[in-house]
Amino acid sequence: MKKIFLTLLFSVLTITAFSQTADRYFHNGAQSFINADLQQAMQEVQTGLQQYPNDPKLNALMQKLQEEQERQ
Repeated sequence: MKKIFLTLLFSVLTITAFSQTADRYFHNGAQSFINADLQQAMQEVQTGLQQYPNDPKLNALMQKLQEEQERQ
């Protein structure tokens, strides 16, 4: 029973850690964009997408950043 609990706990913590890391890239990219640093924003998001290519928030932010880059 103790092994099952520890395995479940480890799994939950691992999933949470991945989510926080993808969110960190998203937050840093969004913050750079707010600070008018489009290149830094794109770099942050691209780095995040290398590790988390299916993250919906990172993909959506990258799409918006690319649209903004085309406008310039």
